[in-house]
Amino acid sequence: MKKYISIIWIMVMTLLMVGCDDMIKEEPTSFYVEENFFTSAENAQLAVYGAYSVLNEASLYGQYMSCVYPYDNDLGQFATSFATNQMRETIAKYYITANNNNLEASWKNLYWGIQKANETIAAIRKMDLLENGSDEEKAAINRSLGEILFLRGWLYYDLVKSWGGVPLITEPVNMGDDFFLERASSEEVYTQIITDMKEAAQLVDWKSALETSERPTKGAIKGMLARVYLHAAGYTLQPDGTMKRPDNYQELVKEALVELDEIIASGEHSLNPVFRQVFYNYHQFKLDLNESMLEVPFFATDGASGGLIGQVIGVKQHVRSMYSKAIGKVNILQTYYNSFAENDTIRQNVCTAKYEIDKKSNFKPYPKARPYMWTCGKWRRHWIHQFNGGFSHNNVNCTNMNWVMLRYADVLLMYAEAYHACEKNGGLPSLTSGYSKFDALNEVRERVDLDEITEGNVSDKASSSQFYYGDSPDAFDVVVRDERAWELGFEGLRKYDLIRWNTLGASIEKTYERLKALDSKNPYMAGEEFEENKDELYAIPRRELIENPSLVPNPSNM
Repeated sequence: MKKYISIIWIMVMTLLMVGCDDMIKEEPTSFYVEENFFTSAENAQLAVYGAYSVLNEASLYGQYMSCVYPYDNDLGQFATSFATNQMRETIAKYYITANNNNLEASWKNLYWGIQKANETIAAIRKMDLLENGSDEEKAAINRSLGEILFLRGWLYYDLVKSWGGVPLITEPVNMGDDFFLERASSEEVYTQIITDMKEAAQLVDWKSALETSERPTKGAIKGMLARVYLHAAGYTLQPDGTMKRPDNYQELVKEALVELDEIIASGEHSLNPVFRQVFYNYHQFKLDLNESMLEVPFFATDGASGGLIGQVIGVKQHVRSMYSKAIGKVNILQTYYNSFAENDTIRQNVCTAKYEIDKKSNFKPYPKARPYMWTCGKWRRHWIHQFNGGFSHNNVNCTNMNWVMLRYADVLLMYAEAYHACEKNGGLPSLTSGYSKFDALNEVRERVDLDEITEGNVSDKASSSQFYYGDSPDAFDVVVRDERAWELGFEGLRKYDLIRWNTLGASIEKTYERLKALDSKNPYMAGEEFEENKDELYAIPRRELIENPSLVPNPSNM
């Protein structure tokens, strides 16, 4: 029988494993003792690396946070039918229950990572070298502190966007602490995330001060902080079943714009001149910190924990093909394919794939009558084989490809969105980059040889949109939201964008209608299952509700 592990269990086990000096006389050999371990900058960094490893879990970015939870939306869907009886598929179809083991595993591992982050933050803050070490040691330790603060904020961000307000734990657990914590509000959780990420950004360097590295830089943290500000300013489902945004949302958008402006003004980041090369790089295991600002790194010599990027999401490949297995579970929607402008073929051909690879390694086009079989094209496992001397991987499931969390293209598009929102609501803050909203938007479009958006044509561009955002957005809002769909599609952002804009339900409903008009046989189960003011957040795991009577359930628990 599968064991359920709650927050309470994590706290207790951590106490038993790490804080057991008073209970066990012998020195522990399997777990570090804080006062003996945190004696060098190198060891502090090792502890940070250890905490970051939680991101590789299958319940987090190894599979679910990257390939399952962002779906279904108005761009794509997770291929399935309820006949498969798999819990990951039911999540994507909004058939969500509190008994879902995958959601429980994600909740557990997010809090496990937070527990390790809390321990590491507390231990680093107490290090003697932080006060009495050399300048080089102080700088290295402060960088480690910044990285672990950022991780804690990142994990809480994943919790709040999935479940809304959650128990907020920011100190290591001690015996006798109250384990029956109430949910903090989503606003309180976002405030803590912002506090952590702001401090983190002050402690780490810009990428130019570092050698090539997968460690978070100042630009990456500021970019993620800006994303957090925009989500904090957006709509969130409340426990009472209403979608609300905070009263200070305009100030939060201004703060996002300031962070994005600093990234642009720094000159530290830029777009890769070739859109397709951005995704080639992931398959070639190349880092391009100019554009790909933050990635979840995967590497395992045996492949067993190397992530499922390009296997679950990407082009479908037969297990007996020379390119190895890819189940290609994330399908694009025909409406998404049709939404690209006639001259936006560069992105259309990268974002979408209309073929699979059979057991003889032949590239087999899908029948024209079955557009619902088309898959996301940004991830193609056969590219690994193509770019690495015929090497695919020694594990049939895992690929070792990194998952992209933040690209500079997103920074530019968030800037355009926030700039426009500030213009409409209270005025712009002081900016130094010199960029207008059109400058940022058109820099993204210019890379793929598209015409400029201007004040003169923005209304015409918006009127041709094939997406639906309700009645509230103006022409520029529509254009920048469309641009996010074409530029950033299938990078795990779209569903959460639609939620913060309070249009997920309306977008799914309209997409369902359009798909039925194209092909009555085209399955889009989200259109039948999604319930507004309920399915924007996941159900709190039942085991958590049983073991912690202080928790208030979400509407999807009902």
